[in-house]
Amino acid sequence: MEKNWCFCAGCGKDLCDIMRQEIENEKKPCPDCGSTKRNHYSEIEASVRVSTSVRYKIKDPSGIIKYDGKDRPDIWKKHNKRVRVTIDKNHTHPEHTVIRHKVEEVDESGVPFRIIHEDIKKEKAKHRPSKNK
Repeated sequence: MEKNWCFCAGCGKDLCDIMRQEIENEKKPCPDCGSTKRNHYSEIEASVRVSTSVRYKIKDPSGIIKYDGKDRPDIWKKHNKRVRVTIDKNHTHPEHTVIRHKVEEVDESGVPFRIIHEDIKKEKAKHRPSKNK
């Protein structure tokens, strides 16, 4: 929704009715002070969606990452649905990393109500400290 106002820059008189006439004709002077300068104001209503994304890392006392992941809202383009995507990685095993990927459909307030996709897989561990050290 949009609202517009026009006031005389000289005296502040409301000139909205005169402005409607000026669209078709040339600029008319203010009936009170004679100025042809105008101050225009507009009010526009809009809605904004704010979303958050969370990333985390949990390290042991020596600084080695044990768990990390992210959680973010998204749009599932294939079905045009609002979803929350979560990826969690567990690095505690010395030979593999467990990765959990979950996609949940969410309602208008962002509350998940149905799991659309969930996958858990193991990948070969990378960058693990040597046991010999």
